[in-house]
Amino acid sequence: MPNPSIVLHYLDFDAAEDDAGNQTWDALACVDVAHLAPLQAEICAVLAWAHRQFPGGCAPLDDGGLWDVDLQCERANQPLQPLHYDAASGRLLPPIALGEGERATLSLTLCCVPALAADFEAALQPAD
Repeated sequence: MPNPSIVLHYLDFDAAEDDAGNQTWDALACVDVAHLAPLQAEICAVLAWAHRQFPGGCAPLDDGGLWDVDLQCERANQPLQPLHYDAASGRLLPPIALGEGERATLSLTLCCVPALAADFEAALQPAD
């Protein structure tokens, strides 16, 4: 059952399904330095939920995983930076540093096998 404490204010997911029934949700959020920490906390809440709900299942679906994640950060005049969710610390790594007036776009892609799709879909609903 989805964790009711996941409230999405920054992430708005678009869903897609492949021929095998695997589900993919993509979200982008572009924020300034004042909103970076809350966005990161929201991403971490989603990923912490997934790790609790489906422990040990995070791996590429083609390799037998139940669900997988791709995280990236884009900043002006910087190369695209892959991010990693560290489940032990509950943080995104490496840390993202923004200066005053700078913006960052964080992208989060989640995919899962059909058996988990309803749980993920329920958990990824935006706040009212």
